[in-house]
Amino acid sequence: MYVFNFKANCVGFFIGIEEVVIILGNISSFGIEVDLNKKDNMLVPLRLFIKNNPIGTLDDYTYVISFINNFMFKLEHLFELDINLKEFDELNLFNYIHSLGEDLYRYRLKLGDSFDDYYIYIYMYNDKTYLTWKIVDAPFFTYHKNQINRVFSCEINIHEIQGVVKELKYLIGMNK
Repeated sequence: MYVFNFKANCVGFFIGIEEVVIILGNISSFGIEVDLNKKDNMLVPLRLFIKNNPIGTLDDYTYVISFINNFMFKLEHLFELDINLKEFDELNLFNYIHSLGEDLYRYRLKLGDSFDDYYIYIYMYNDKTYLTWKIVDAPFFTYHKNQINRVFSCEINIHEIQGVVKELKYLIGMNK
């Protein structure tokens, strides 16, 4: 398998390569891993990397147009989380958001089939954007043991994410 870092302004021709996996962005901050070898029109195996933590699986396909549109819509319509984050550890923060009932839709980030084993929440707090995520209690796919029963949370850079999602649009030919 070959892994390439890809920038939207570069064009690459991969002749004779059996498997191509591209990483858009940077996995140490925000990246999208795309398995082009398994691409089926607009169905693509992909997963996110946030601060070196993978989210999703390459063993399933995501309708990439929905992924892009849902992600961009959430980034443009963020809701403030009306709590004092300093009073919550990651698990209690996750449990608080997860228990919001009718208001949960404001924070839930749904990205497609590759991410069905995850609860992913995105929100604003003090003019900063955060993601909090956790694998569901009974996932369909197998994940690394360090991810199971663990909550992750971190500040993210909206502009960086928007840039990487635009690279994905370019890669799949949605650059209009």
